[in-house]
Amino acid sequence: MVIKTANPGTMMTSYNYVNGVSTGEHYDLITKVVRGEWKWDGVLESDWSENINTAVMVNAGNNLHSCTPDISDIEKSFAQNMITREKLIENATYIINVLMRTQASSLSESTIPTIVASNKLTCTDGNGT
Repeated sequence: MVIKTANPGTMMTSYNYVNGVSTGEHYDLITKVVRGEWKWDGVLESDWSENINTAVMVNAGNNLHSCTPDISDIEKSFAQNMITREKLIENATYIINVLMRTQASSLSESTIPTIVASNKLTCTDGNGT
């Protein structure tokens, strides 16, 4: 299996449904199988512009929602206690750990421009911009 032999840093859930649940919102698939049985510790990302509930996605263990137009849905879900601080930290930890395994972790602060935290960083026009 590619997860065990190649240990990719990222994986994307699909638009498909498993037993009537979107793969991006599927707790059993993401948390029990991918994280539990497979012991995979990479970053999980939803399919491009997948129309799923962000709170359900985060609670299922999906780390990134690409490409959501803004972060207000996460902020609202957090304010309504639909997403816990612990779950947000858990998801961020997966992202940080993958970044630390890459060449990005060897760059010095002086070579990295200041970036304003924004989910728009994951949104591109297909040409890398």
